[in-house]
Amino acid sequence: GKSVSLVKYANVNWHPQLFIENALGDLKEQIRYSGKKISNNKVCICEHREIKGLFWEKLELHHFPSDIQELTISIGSMFYFILLILLDIHRI
Repeated sequence: GKSVSLVKYANVNWHPQLFIENALGDLKEQIRYSGKKISNNKVCICEHREIKGLFWEKLELHHFPSDIQELTISIGSMFYFILLILLDIHRI
């Protein structure tokens, strides 16, 4: 089905209260939610974030100065794991 924007979703509904663990200082974030019907009795709610900020990552320099590094973003939640399971939609 088609995704729809859920304006002010977090104001009145449960949400995972995610944070970036390896951020340095304050982040500039825009958070939005969308919903999509995936079956007759199931709806998928997605949280989308646009983030601008500084992040910490250990550099592993093996071929300086031509090394290529990937930035890992570590995501956590204020909830215990019994209430929340984080999934990478690109690995499902």
